[in-house]
Amino acid sequence: MDHHYRHSDFQTLPDEEKTRWLEADALAVLRAALAIKPYKRLTLVGKSIGTVALARILPELASLEHVAFVWLTPLLKLNGLKETIAQYPHKALFIIGSNDQSYDAALLEQIRVSTNGQVLLLEGADHSLEIRGDVVASVRIQERIVITFMAAPSTP
Repeated sequence: MDHHYRHSDFQTLPDEEKTRWLEADALAVLRAALAIKPYKRLTLVGKSIGTVALARILPELASLEHVAFVWLTPLLKLNGLKETIAQYPHKALFIIGSNDQSYDAALLEQIRVSTNGQVLLLEGADHSLEIRGDVVASVRIQERIVITFMAAPSTP
């Protein structure tokens, strides 16, 4: 995601306008990518605020057979996000740390069940997918993410 989402012209907008802006940007990128060539397989990855954008384009893509979604540190507690994700069954991998402020075991289990997705819960990891004060453990987390992604049957 572009860092213009940190600027005051975005931050001062009401939440619904922020969401529409994210959706428009995500759709523009998706349409531009699909115009380049017809992909046989597609994996979309969103992290944090990017999961809001993924949720907004999910209805357009959920019915496609070879599309998978990777939800990195999804904003589970954000109004409507869990409901949107749960409404559209899709190939999904959810990755979140147990020390992420957005982590909620019950919400995560609800969307995992509704999507029949997979979860990688990273013990001790924060929203940045790091373990504070432990560089080696943080690097190992990145390794686990890659290994899980590569092994996940839900990815095309």
